[in-house]
Amino acid sequence: MLSLASTKALLKGLDVSHAFMHSPLPHGFVIVLKLPLSVSMMDGSPVYLLYKALNGLRDASLHRLNLLSDSIRGVGLVSDEVEPYICQGIVHGETGLLVAYVDDLLLCCQTARSEKLVEKAIGKAVPLKETGVILPAEQGCNSL
Repeated sequence: MLSLASTKALLKGLDVSHAFMHSPLPHGFVIVLKLPLSVSMMDGSPVYLLYKALNGLRDASLHRLNLLSDSIRGVGLVSDEVEPYICQGIVHGETGLLVAYVDDLLLCCQTARSEKLVEKAIGKAVPLKETGVILPAEQGCNSL
């Protein structure tokens, strides 16, 4: 990724807020969560919630990966078969690369236009915020 970024690409850090909580469960897959007895209905009966992928569940990372893969496929990025959290492809005619680590993303695209397409695609699925940008030298990075 750093090699690609050094060849006039943009490098951007992104963060997904509550990554697992936004990952939907597959059709027919149900998780029932019983809240502690200190949280109850007015009549004292227990409260149960049907929930999305939760941190700590065995399949939570898979559901998170599926959501990410589904959201970026439309712009041309696909998950690698060996390393599924590394995604690559052609975004609007240009090389793009995305590395994910739980809720942190590192995006490398050749132009701001491609970068925005990927960001928009992911942002439709989950809340996303920018954590940092490294521009190529000719665009002001590391210029003296």
